Amino acid sequence: MRLIWPCCNVWPQPQQRCRRFAIDPREQLQAQKWGRAQGLELLGSAHSHPTSGAVPSATDRGLTLPPALMLILGSSDSGHELVAWWLPEADGPPLALPLGPIP
Repeated sequence: MRLIWPCCNVWPQPQQRCRRFAIDPREQLQAQKWGRAQGLELLGSAHSHPTSGAVPSATDRGLTLPPALMLILGSSDSGHELVAWWLPEADGPPLALPLGPIP
């Protein structure tokens, strides 16, 4: 992974944006076009779970088109945790991937 493209949260109910996230499709297309022009390939998404662990939720899995990489920053009793997940084709379980040092 070389780049994370930050996107604005456009969830339609502003009071729910602390728990829900939606990307403007135009912004997503802009990121994809830019990446292709740079010779990059879209691998997946990165997001946070401010009040839960770094595990893909049912919503995460339902809104992700596999195969895909999912990077989640979650909360735990010991602080924050960053976990990369591979979501395989079909209904296979997500697979946790080891992360090296993060600069």
